[in-house]
Amino acid sequence: MEVKLPSKTKDLRIEHFTALQNPYFLTEEKLDIMDQLEFIHLFTSISRPKLKRINATDIAKMFNHIVRLYSGIKVNKPPREITLNGIEFELINPEKVGVGWHADFSKGDMKKDAVYFGCLFYFPKGAKYGDVDENDNLLNPIADRYDIIKEHMPLDVFMNASAFFLSKIKQSMQISVQILRTKMAIEKMLNPLNLRGKKAST
Repeated sequence: MEVKLPSKTKDLRIEHFTALQNPYFLTEEKLDIMDQLEFIHLFTSISRPKLKRINATDIAKMFNHIVRLYSGIKVNKPPREITLNGIEFELINPEKVGVGWHADFSKGDMKKDAVYFGCLFYFPKGAKYGDVDENDNLLNPIADRYDIIKEHMPLDVFMNASAFFLSKIKQSMQISVQILRTKMAIEKMLNPLNLRGKKAST
């Protein structure tokens, strides 16, 4: 079977965050061939039975390729503006945004839904978070941009925005259990280089 993988680090999207969520893959332990298969399953969403039809050498090659992609991510300041699918988005300023944003942030779970946080980090340019119409209906709800963020936000943008917002929130709010949990998860995920240097088992 043919498995299409991103060719370069810049081709990674927020959906590829899933494979980094299992802390086992961030240890220094070498992964055996079945662990590598599980990693590829999380990365591609291809079923395990289908992946088991691929020979061990090709599984190891795919695993090493994916590790190289993650290792190419650099931690920098997130861009102030991005264009996704033709729509311009601006980075939210957590120090100036309304309390509704902080309430929405506290309700999220990074391990269950990273896209949700991507929707909180960037907002349609020119719009104001939490604005409502004359009938108090929320304008620009998360659902309106969820699929765009999921399919088009580069993984490095998401991870850099995650680091940025955690540092800002720590300065402006008392750290809650949710923020601590998210911080611990992202600190692990922001260092995919932990995977670098692992030799794939064949």
